[in-house]
Amino acid sequence: MLSTSTLFVALFAALALFGLTLVVARRSLPQSPELGLWAHGTWLNIAGFALTISRVVGPEWLAIVGGNACVMAGLWCYAHALRRFILGRAAGPAHPGLFVLGLGALLLIVTQPLPVRTAVLSLLFALQIFPMARLVCTHGWQAEPSLRTVCLSLALTVFALIVRAVHATVSPGEYADFFQASAGNGMTY
Repeated sequence: MLSTSTLFVALFAALALFGLTLVVARRSLPQSPELGLWAHGTWLNIAGFALTISRVVGPEWLAIVGGNACVMAGLWCYAHALRRFILGRAAGPAHPGLFVLGLGALLLIVTQPLPVRTAVLSLLFALQIFPMARLVCTHGWQAEPSLRTVCLSLALTVFALIVRAVHATVSPGEYADFFQASAGNGMTY
């Protein structure tokens, strides 16, 4: 079984390749603001992964706050892009509110034990992704049939994040850092 850190680096590499693809697509389709927002979200997620991985050599607070803040900002960009693509309008006030709530929670939990941080962050990410999944599942299929895959991916991501939060809450003694190989952590990630 691959270690969780290996999986994390592989996800980072895959996102980086996807980000490069979006840059090329954005240059060929300059009239698509949704694609530009999605590209910004992807690059913010890449920055979040890079900051999180930097925890091995850099300050832990920067990796925790900076990395997760970048991921939450990336999710906000994704939500904004999906709303513009499907509904033709910008995201409502709840999306920036979730982002601000997430930043506040990050600052409050930075010194908490890993299982607490994991549970809180997993639920915050699920809260940000759930409205996107609902939007795509309710309106996206009519707008574009290929969004069924996006709907399934988002719904499974929300489910996985909730499982991860429950795992960290129910068995905090078994919950280890994602840089340590562990079957439970590998499954939740």
